[in-house]
Amino acid sequence: MKFWIYGYRIFKKNRILNGILALQIFISILLLNLTIGRYSMQMQSVTMFADLIDYQGIYYMPADIFEYEPVDQDNDMPHNNLSSQADFSTLKKVNCLGSIHMLAFQPDNVDSPIDTIVYADCLIDKLPSFFKPQLWQTVKAQEDGKTIPVIILSNLFKNKVTSSRMLVRGSQWTNTPEYRMVDIKGKSHTGNLYLDFSSSGSGISCLDLFTVYNDRFKQSPLFLTRESAIQSIAPYIFASLSCQMIFFEPDISEADMQYNITQLEKTGSVKTFSQLYQEGLETTRSDSSSLLSVVICFSAVSLVCSISMTVLNTLRYLPMFSVYYICGCRWRNCAWIILAYLLCMFAVVAAAALIFWPYMVIKDLLFSMQILLTGYNILATVAMLLLVVALALIPAFVALKARSPMQILRDKER
Repeated sequence: MKFWIYGYRIFKKNRILNGILALQIFISILLLNLTIGRYSMQMQSVTMFADLIDYQGIYYMPADIFEYEPVDQDNDMPHNNLSSQADFSTLKKVNCLGSIHMLAFQPDNVDSPIDTIVYADCLIDKLPSFFKPQLWQTVKAQEDGKTIPVIILSNLFKNKVTSSRMLVRGSQWTNTPEYRMVDIKGKSHTGNLYLDFSSSGSGISCLDLFTVYNDRFKQSPLFLTRESAIQSIAPYIFASLSCQMIFFEPDISEADMQYNITQLEKTGSVKTFSQLYQEGLETTRSDSSSLLSVVICFSAVSLVCSISMTVLNTLRYLPMFSVYYICGCRWRNCAWIILAYLLCMFAVVAAAALIFWPYMVIKDLLFSMQILLTGYNILATVAMLLLVVALALIPAFVALKARSPMQILRDKER
């Protein structure tokens, strides 16, 4: 207990400088965690998309991203309501079309609708890293033909969802008064990340096909379901994403592939799965390298300042430590006092984190920066703090043992 008291006294006597140093350490740890979190988020997208690189296919991007066409109640699910932009029937060796549609549900006594993403079955089958088979096999057409099975994204703020079943009707987008029962089958393992085909352009990569859904900003959760599970409720479809994936047969020739690309480029642009994957990897590496250089520079400055401040405080209080030594306290016990001083500094770092973390959540900074916090963030933070302790204690301990206590006290009297 005395070690803590003496360490706190050292910290308190230079609290302004020590506070600035603690702020530097906090910023270094924050930048380190943001870099790791950003890398983790990007690698999660790249890893999930890697399921597709063994398939022959392309990502088609027409001129218009959205096509808003509410479906009449008498019509079936529009498997391809985009034929006005591209005639897929002329393509060769097509295996399936990976389309995405959108539903809008209006729960009772709630002002805003709840959006639901409807994925083509071939997307669910060919992306098992994102669509976990064990979870998604429960999402299938129900016997009553009216219950809608869905998966919910990580509902961080518990908006509008209080049970696994809820009664809904078509939203104002569809003008469908008929009620349906939504049955929540489980929670997505990807947190708030979902597959989204609303991005297009020459510079996109697989990273742009996965989006973070901020349910706090939207004021509602997001549901996911499959196309075959909702064939009987086509009136709820209010929009389809024009961009989609086209899967070809494994034995498609290079000539047929080039023919398909040429046909599609008449009405839009295309990228192969391998191109999207490679560009995603390159973007991840480039972003990480840029951020890591900033982290290394700032961390190096913080480490140097920590070492210098610890050594200066050790030299400043050498006469005090010498008196402790003469009274029976060993140098290693004096080192414990210095460690207590460093831990006081880390307490300030922890206090800053406790203040800043709610601010990041309230301001949605984690969502806007697309940060994924994992166990690696904890390991990196602990490793950073241990590195500061080790590099600061070693030279301080050497300074303690460089001269005898009597010599230190004599030098002070002079």
